[in-house]
Amino acid sequence: MQSAMRMAAGLVLGLALAATGGSGCGQGDESETAAARQGDESETAAAPRAGAAAAETGRSAGGDPRPSAAARAIAPERAAPAPRREVPEPRRAAAVDPRLEDPEPEVRLEALGELEPEGEGLRQLGHLLRQDPEPELRRAAAERLETSESPEAVEALLAALGDPDPQVVIAALEALEFVGDERIVPELARWQNHPDPDVREAVADAIEFLE
Repeated sequence: MQSAMRMAAGLVLGLALAATGGSGCGQGDESETAAARQGDESETAAAPRAGAAAAETGRSAGGDPRPSAAARAIAPERAAPAPRREVPEPRRAAAVDPRLEDPEPEVRLEALGELEPEGEGLRQLGHLLRQDPEPELRRAAAERLETSESPEAVEALLAALGDPDPQVVIAALEALEFVGDERIVPELARWQNHPDPDVREAVADAIEFLE
């Protein structure tokens, strides 16, 4: 009888312990589940904050080239661009009469007679006086220069005193009587001993006229 009672009491005690242990385990599982959810929510909430902090760090370190709103607010305003200066177009040289380069002397002579001894025409006459292969054209250029008032004409005529053709030299001396003055007399005196007598006579006449 006592043995049966002890067995019954042990059975009741075992059931009670089993019930208590199961309840404890259930509560433990629920606590762990709640803690896990709270941890996930904390990580989810912290992720945007961490991303924003990383973005701000990247901007400050030069990762984002766009300035922040604060930087734009304190940045000085850009100066207005300076107005563009208009550059004047270079002056175009007058067109050269193509007849002046014609292989026929008669054509060049005709074009030479139409040149005015000023501006581009003066430069073309000086070029012909120095460079044209025909003495007749060089002499005609010297004669055209006698109506010029430019120092360039004087320089071209003085240079022509060394021309190999005496008639060109005489034409240059006669032109110098009109465009030159006493300042060129020393230059004329250098040719007083020219081998051609007609040139020596023309030199003496020019010096006498200008002195």
